[in-house]
This record gives sequence, C-alpha cells and structure tokens, in this order.
Amino acid sequence: TAIFLRGNSTLMSSTSPLVLIDGVPGNLNTVAPEDIESVDVLKDASAAAIYGARAANGVIIIKTKRPRKGRPELRLSSYVGLSTKPAMKAVLVGQEERRLKMALMLTGGTWQQQGNLSQFLTDSLNPAFNNNTDWQGLFLQDAIIQNTDFSLGAAEEKFAYRISLNRYQEDGIIRGYRLTRMNPRLFIAAKPYKGVEL
Repeated sequence: TAIFLRGNSTLMSSTSPLVLIDGVPGNLNTVAPEDIESVDVLKDASAAAIYGARAANGVIIIKTKRPRKGRPELRLSSYVGLSTKPAMKAVLVGQEERRLKMALMLTGGTWQQQGNLSQFLTDSLNPAFNNNTDWQGLFLQDAIIQNTDFSLGAAEEKFAYRISLNRYQEDGIIRGYRLTRMNPRLFIAAKPYKGVEL
C-alpha cells in the first residue's frame, strides 16, 4: 500500500512519507490500530525544517496509547468478519457439457466429421465428461477475518507500563493463501529520582 502526502512527483525515487512512531522512524504495519492514541500529518515546508531531507515527502506522526494512573487496566477485544468470494460464472460440467459438445458436432459438423468423432467424447461412461468438478469452487472460498487485541497497563507516580499484543488473521479468497500479523508492543517509563525520567 502506497501513501502519498505531497503527490507523486518523481518516477525513480521513493515518495513515501516519513513515519514516526513515538518519535522513532518506523512502519505503519508495525503498529496495531488499537494502540494508536493520535495521528498528526505534516506535509508542508515545516516538516522539512524539523526533520530534514527525510521529510521531503511529508511526515506522519503516530503517538501510541499510554497507561492511565490507578489500578492495572486489562482490555481484551476481538471481532470476526467474512470476506466473500466473487460471483461465480455459470458453467456446464459433467453430462451437460458432453451433451452440448455432441449436439454442436452433430448439428454443425459434416458427415465426415461426424463419422470421426472421438470415442472420448461419444463414450457416456468417460469420467472426463461425467464428473461434476466445480473448478471455481476448488480454488475460491469465502475468507474469515479474525482480529484479537490484548493490553495490560498501569501507571503510578514513579513507574508506568503498558503491554499490548494484536493478532490479525485473514484467510485469502484463493485457497492456500493466508495473512497472519502479530504486533507486540511494550512501554515502560520510570522516574527513579526527581528530575530524572527513563
């Protein structure tokens, strides 16, 4: 997936914006949507003034969620979805296919062509024309989408932590294809002494 903030102005070099996750350059695929607190987009000259030449194509600033003060907070969310396969084409299989081909040969062919019909086509017991294999259904399927998000966090005056794990799985509508993505994230902050923050 390509993201353009300032348009596609070149053919050879990258036009992707600089992505900062909590101030660190990263990739949008490494952070789960459930972990995002806010998103800021810089696409004018001020971006280059702050972040230099890397920000020539704009900057996406992502701030992840922080733990809240108080008792530990546990969150678990999940959803399941369905991605449906496209509409199937109507096709003839099995005996219907053999009968149609025989009818075309008998009505459109010459006497010589009709006399030389292949035994494989005229033989009603030929398994190549009497099976009912659904070739479209053999390769395509309805795909299930599953997403689960877990987080645990707490904050006190001198210590804060947040642990999160996101798992996303999508079966492809083409059989045999599957996307599974895991996004773990850990945040720890400590203030051991006054004026010192880790």
